[in-house]
Amino acid sequence: MVFALLAVTTLMQAPADSLYGIVRAAGTGEGIPGVRVSMRGHAEVALSDSTGRYVLHHHLPGKRLALLFERIGFEPLTVDVLAGTGSGDVDVDLAPAAIALTPLAVVPKYVAPPAAPVDPTEIGRFSLTRVAARRDPLVGDADVLAGLAGASFVGGREELATSFRVRGGSGDENMVLLDGLPWRGPRPPGGVVGMLPSTAVTAVDVHTTVPPVRYGDALSSFIVLQPEIGGRRSAEGSADPTAVEQAVGTPLGQRGATLFLSGRQSYRTIWSQADETDESGNGFGDAFAHLSAPAPGGAVDFYYLGSKHQLAFPARLELTESDAGAPASVKNVFTANGSLGGVVWTDAVGDDRKVQARAWYSEVDGGSIWGPVTAASNLREIGAGAEYTGPQTEAGFSLSHITTSYHVQHSDSSVLTMNAAPVIAAAFASQGWQPARPWTVSTGLRLSATSTWGLLAEPRLWTRVSLGSEGATSLALGFARVHQYVQSARNEESVVDALIGADFPIAANSEAVRPARSDQLSGEIRARLGGRTTLQLDVYRRWLSGLALTALATHGPFADAVIPTGRGTVSGGDATLTYPAERFDLRLQAGLLSSYRTAGPIRYPTGDARARLAMGLAYRLPRSMVVRLGLWAGAGRRTTLLQNDMQLESSGLLGTGELSGSPETIAGSPNRGRLPNYARADLGFVKSWGLSRSGAPRLTSALTVGNLFNRHNMLASVAASTGPRPVFLYSRTLSLRVRWYLAR
Repeated sequence: MVFALLAVTTLMQAPADSLYGIVRAAGTGEGIPGVRVSMRGHAEVALSDSTGRYVLHHHLPGKRLALLFERIGFEPLTVDVLAGTGSGDVDVDLAPAAIALTPLAVVPKYVAPPAAPVDPTEIGRFSLTRVAARRDPLVGDADVLAGLAGASFVGGREELATSFRVRGGSGDENMVLLDGLPWRGPRPPGGVVGMLPSTAVTAVDVHTTVPPVRYGDALSSFIVLQPEIGGRRSAEGSADPTAVEQAVGTPLGQRGATLFLSGRQSYRTIWSQADETDESGNGFGDAFAHLSAPAPGGAVDFYYLGSKHQLAFPARLELTESDAGAPASVKNVFTANGSLGGVVWTDAVGDDRKVQARAWYSEVDGGSIWGPVTAASNLREIGAGAEYTGPQTEAGFSLSHITTSYHVQHSDSSVLTMNAAPVIAAAFASQGWQPARPWTVSTGLRLSATSTWGLLAEPRLWTRVSLGSEGATSLALGFARVHQYVQSARNEESVVDALIGADFPIAANSEAVRPARSDQLSGEIRARLGGRTTLQLDVYRRWLSGLALTALATHGPFADAVIPTGRGTVSGGDATLTYPAERFDLRLQAGLLSSYRTAGPIRYPTGDARARLAMGLAYRLPRSMVVRLGLWAGAGRRTTLLQNDMQLESSGLLGTGELSGSPETIAGSPNRGRLPNYARADLGFVKSWGLSRSGAPRLTSALTVGNLFNRHNMLASVAASTGPRPVFLYSRTLSLRVRWYLAR
């Protein structure tokens, strides 16, 4: 609608030879800013201000003018004006008008494949993101793998933990999955960093109780890593006194392809004295690559992961004068190399529904020199699978061929050879439903088969009931059976196991090692106590069979004789209390554990702590600073006396730690001794600068004082004529880590 107004100007209080007034919106009377006011046939132009007022100079007294008002979103208006010799007031109303926009198409640079449906009711599921890890007072860093190491269900030897011992299980009983691709590669020696570069992983989901039926071949847990993508141009990395890590990500073209690369390399030796060249080969290196591209119906992701680790140290302690003629170059050596290549195709078929197909190939090699004994192991795996996952339904299949070889040699004679090459086929399906609103039930079955062991069934069942009108409290109960076809010849009861990152996988064969089995019954209580506090209690009972008990086959770090198989029983409970506030965070974890292994008449406890306690406090100061205090305690850890001495000294901030000796246990059943109680306090200071678009700090520095009170915690005891001599864990240390994140 065009509203026309004819006005004859009169002299008013305004600049001479000018037109002025207010432009309002018709119907509301509000002033319209940014209206273009001009005279047809003349160059003079004015714009209305924020209140709709305008002033237009003309220098054309006594003439009839066509005054034009224009603005997007309003119909244009023309007003005939007779200009006087002075100023004139012309107020107008503009009628709103619809705008015909050009069709707009939004094409994202990257469309991530939909993640597996997240079921918050699943029993025994633990999830952690990088943001949550940075806020966790027990972690304080954007490293989900470090956060996983501090979870309530994970045991180990405190600060020395190369592998996760979940709910009384051994380190080889965990399956690490990168977007569904199995990673059996090595871990850095001494647990100084996580199993993968921290920049390569954005989140982790761990299934410890009743895992989804699509997961198999691990007795204790399934660690599902969500990989990083190159959705934007970014550069992220970190550096500490031991290693440097760098990652880059970038979109490729305009069709949604992305590339992400990450690498990590140690630049200083971790332990042991350098050789005559003042150099040491001890350390680790890892590389990760992820290429994602659109595909018909969805996306296709290509992955590569490679690792190379080494730890070498003198086989004897510092030589005395009487040993001057003895060779000083004899070293114990552990090496490990691994690689994984795989492709995953994802097709989203609806909300929370997807179809995936994947294929992979991996290689893992390990070797060791331990005095006169050498060991070499090799694993090759090729596999493929497909699955459908939805909100309540899951079904699929997988097929893999695993080849392992393990060979031990003493001087020139062969001591032990174990080879296996099983072909494993599996099919699975599960269904969930809600019989009533507060009650959820899930049932599933996984069937796996080999030519040697036939068909093995794995039933899985869990149920959860929410209590109260708002469901603030829930109770859950679950049962799961899982089989494992690949175990390890690594002796996790050896004191050296706390340091080495190499593994010695052995697959089930028709000779000595059969598939291991775990039957687990678990219960869980979740509760919200007020607006911020959460409490979770877990109890479990596990029955294990077919276990390769390497501790009964050797006194050293790996098996040098036929490995007996046996049974195991585990029972325990964990409790976790969290209280996140605006400036203050609290996390409290406690656990009890009883874990035993049995082979014939021999029954022995594992080396896990019987009681554990962890408490983290974090306080956020002004200027993006955080003070963090972590407290850890453990009791009831069992040990076996060593018949050979051992030296272990921490590296401090910039120095090189010392490790030497060839510790082996005395004869007899393992873990008949008990270590003193363990306690440690860490104090950390974190400072951040700037925020990126994703909300992550652009630069972060973290200074941590480990073992703040310099407590002497024991790792082991050495048998001596004057009584057991302790081998201590780290004394007080100082560490500094700098992390950066730059993105466009």
